[in-house]
Amino acid sequence: MNLLSKKFCEEYSIFAEKEIIIEKRKNHEWNNENYF
Repeated sequence: MNLLSKKFCEEYSIFAEKEIIIEKRKNHEWNNENYF
């Protein structure tokens, strides 16, 4: 159980990092459109 949850946490953190990067990229593009 402990090993399984550890593996899940590692995979979820990788997924979460990707999602955060995508969100930042979207926000960055949106901000640039409004800026210019």
